Amino acid sequence: MQKSKKIILFDIDDTLFDTATFRKTNLTTFSLYEDVIDTLETLSKIADLGIFSEGEIAFQRNKLIETNIEKYFLKEHTHIVERKVDAIENILMRYADQNKL
Repeated sequence: MQKSKKIILFDIDDTLFDTATFRKTNLTTFSLYEDVIDTLETLSKIADLGIFSEGEIAFQRNKLIETNIEKYFLKEHTHIVERKVDAIENILMRYADQNKL
């Protein structure tokens, strides 16, 4: 039996989106941290990428679209919720079997 690919979930604001620049530009400039694209390119070759992030759902999705990184994340592993604390148990249960491979 072949092992399935590992899954890596990212938080949009803590690991991808440059929130400081967004704030400095009066919420007009959508940008990423410097090495995000290279990192996503590299990791996507060895793992399935997803999102586990919180906030206003449409706005969080828009960050992925505006920075042109939405294509790196599989829809089935994209979890954007209003509050992570309300969803963490379900997310952990969903991916619990992945750790047993």
